[in-house]
Amino acid sequence: MKIIRNILAIIVMALASYSLFTDTARTITPYMLLALAFMLTATGMIEFKKQKANTWSLLITAIFVFIVAIYIM
Repeated sequence: MKIIRNILAIIVMALASYSLFTDTARTITPYMLLALAFMLTATGMIEFKKQKANTWSLLITAIFVFIVAIYIM
């Protein structure tokens, strides 16, 4: 699960950098937000296995980001 989270983090950073340098924010942002939502979900699942307190805040944030990504597509 940690490998998936790290891969998704690299994807989010790559999309954000590409959007920043090429000025294509309108087309890249929904995909970046989807990757971010999946990364937050993976992080929440990792924290859930560790019985951490911030699990629910991560999962609620992931749901919110996912809804926003779908809305702006």
